[in-house]
Amino acid sequence: MNKETNKNQRRILLMGGTSDSISILNMLKESFPDVFVLTTTTTDHGARIAKTIEIGEVVSRSTSDKTLTDYIKEYSINLILDASHPFAKNGRLSGIDASKNTKIDYIRYERPYLDINGLNLKHFENVFMVESFEEASIIISKNLPNNKVFHLGGVSTLNQTLKYLDPKDVLIRILPHNTSIQKATEMEINPKNIIAIEGKFSKNFNKALFKEYNINAIITKESGIAGGLKEKIEAADDLNIYIFLVKRPNIKELNGKLIINDLEDLKELIKKVKMRKE
Repeated sequence: MNKETNKNQRRILLMGGTSDSISILNMLKESFPDVFVLTTTTTDHGARIAKTIEIGEVVSRSTSDKTLTDYIKEYSINLILDASHPFAKNGRLSGIDASKNTKIDYIRYERPYLDINGLNLKHFENVFMVESFEEASIIISKNLPNNKVFHLGGVSTLNQTLKYLDPKDVLIRILPHNTSIQKATEMEINPKNIIAIEGKFSKNFNKALFKEYNINAIITKESGIAGGLKEKIEAADDLNIYIFLVKRPNIKELNGKLIINDLEDLKELIKKVKMRKE
């Protein structure tokens, strides 16, 4: 464990587990040779990916009862860099609380929104912005008889989609982990409707899946370009499929916080990080 303190060293706690956090780790490794980064993830899967960058240390909070405040004190961290998923509301709140508890800076790296208007969709009228997966499922159940729905929001939100839709009519794409597959089957998703695969997929790949399974609606998060949203929307648009986009959660606690969505801007900010006083 690299807990030895150096008052002139940048010591960053990166809330990771996303593709954004991998880009940030690569930037930090290239631009700040002396930086120490403690990357925290909420899953073992995210931790394994982060370790491939070989910078600092990585901990999976799924196997630890320590809080972010504990880690900050233990590793003498002087900056919290929150690159958690746009829909990980609890993660952001814990990061903000930890910054208050320890009186160190908090920066939120927010992946850019996708400009849907700039996609030149042929069937823009098929796009619906909703507040939740549950709202999407209500609209679909009332307006799309004989529906075949592709849930693209991960297994953690599947229960919301199934509140008003029959499991036999729902397909889901999830990470190829036993726990995820087990959760989906426990919610009565037919095994043939579970697509366990990892990655950001091309428009053509998405299109082939939608076509093969006769999908007439998809429900997905507004996860930005980094989340493969553009490819999902364009594939569905080509097939004249309904698109339900779940909005990112509005977190009032972020008001007044520093929010960055460009890596170059982030690099300049990190150069100015206030070192922790002993």
